[in-house]
Amino acid sequence: MASGFPFALLLCLSIGLLAPSCYGQTSCPGPCPPGWTQFGSRCFSFNFQGKSWIDAENFCKSDGGNLASVHSEEEYEFLRDFVRKVSGENKLTWMGGFDSVQEGVWLWSDGSPFDYKKLGSQAA
Repeated sequence: MASGFPFALLLCLSIGLLAPSCYGQTSCPGPCPPGWTQFGSRCFSFNFQGKSWIDAENFCKSDGGNLASVHSEEEYEFLRDFVRKVSGENKLTWMGGFDSVQEGVWLWSDGSPFDYKKLGSQAA
């Protein structure tokens, strides 16, 4: 997967940071670790580091997560607003989608289904 962006920010996701009782639920009693923001049962972190996609994914993995995956309009809007709030503007950022196994067949790096199709063409 090639990129025309020499500098990209990364958005990490971790579900492993929350208690096992949180998996698959829309809310979770436990907080995310410092520096992470919770949405539903997942924790997100935005990092101001310029990296290639694979380096960004490896960075997120070293922090216990993956690049973020998106599964609903609400989650997309949360992530868009989260990046805007943290960075002060609309920033290009890496997410976990990739099609390096088969061209045009998209997967998420966290192994979850690629079930939100609005990314790219209509997402603002």
